[in-house]
Amino acid sequence: MHLIIRIFGSVIILGLVACGGPKTAEEAWKIAESELRSQRYEKAIQSYENLIAKYPDSPLASKSMFQIGAIYMNNTNQYDQSVASYVRVFENYPDTPDAVKALFMAGFVSATYSGAYEQAEGYYRQFLERYPNHELVSAAEFELENLGKDMEDIDALKGIVDAEK
Repeated sequence: MHLIIRIFGSVIILGLVACGGPKTAEEAWKIAESELRSQRYEKAIQSYENLIAKYPDSPLASKSMFQIGAIYMNNTNQYDQSVASYVRVFENYPDTPDAVKALFMAGFVSATYSGAYEQAEGYYRQFLERYPNHELVSAAEFELENLGKDMEDIDALKGIVDAEK
């Protein structure tokens, strides 16, 4: 059944491409998501970029920028690109829910994957200033308190780290 759905989805996408590309942001999103599900990450990124370029005022544009950051972080391990993509979200679409998450993620990726603690601190502080009532405030504060520390040195994680040994 899954194979039939994939084949059908591929036929639709080929039809859209053959007819001059997607006619709506939603169609462009479906193409990008299909590429992502098929693990064609560079094509997915390009499809999201095409959506952003063609439909910059669509709510899917900020979601596309966020997805690009996630692909760079989770699938291609290009962490500087991930941070740059997340920064694009909150610079270009500051009033969207995606901007909130993207600013937090810029700090997270900077600290966790790049070891760029000063840069991460800047993003976390900016997050706390812009969104002081957001549900991720406690996570940002925790990250700030523990930037650069080994897991074994974080009191709140001692029981977890000890259990894994």
